[in-house]
Amino acid sequence: MISVIIPTYNRGEHLIHVTKSLLDYLKRTYEVFEVIFVDDGSIDDTESVLKVLCDRHVEVGAIIMAHNCGQQNATLAGIRQAKYQVVLTMDDDLRYGLTGIKELVEKLNQG
Repeated sequence: MISVIIPTYNRGEHLIHVTKSLLDYLKRTYEVFEVIFVDDGSIDDTESVLKVLCDRHVEVGAIIMAHNCGQQNATLAGIRQAKYQVVLTMDDDLRYGLTGIKELVEKLNQG
């Protein structure tokens, strides 16, 4: 079981692609997971995109911050809402890829 936390700011146009890629990977790798996006006070369509994604995917949740608080505070808000003991944070552009997720969790499970 894993919680993936993704803080985001003004990335509405990219989140559908990011979510599809991430969910495709997680569904192949884990039986139980959640993805929590934290919108850090975006001024674009990020909030409305996240609402659509939450409606479409039971594994996706979103926290909408009232104003921009910074990436660290947005990340912490997501961590506080995580359901599972294993929590991984990611950037909203998947710059570091997805394969590292499994490697990190395996290392954690090894102690």
